[in-house]
Amino acid sequence: MIPDWLIPPNVRPAKDHPNPEHQTLWRDRIFLRDQATCQLCCKHTDFVGHLDVHHLTYDRFGREEECDGVLLCRPCHDAVTAETRRRRYGDDG
Repeated sequence: MIPDWLIPPNVRPAKDHPNPEHQTLWRDRIFLRDQATCQLCCKHTDFVGHLDVHHLTYDRFGREEECDGVLLCRPCHDAVTAETRRRRYGDDG
């Protein structure tokens, strides 16, 4: 089950990230804060490989703060994205 706090309340802007340098630094801070561990299934990058920073909100898109993201492994990120779409658009996506 996907917790509600992982579902962003707003839709991702359709444009590319306006500040790629900031995005890289933000991602690095989240990675360190979450200790290279998926915050949903608790698997470390050594066991799952790739980890993604998931936006919890897009309110500050382009100038994100640490509280705006969380680290998820790729399978958990895919599951959260699918659940977000299901809740937002219905079962048909």
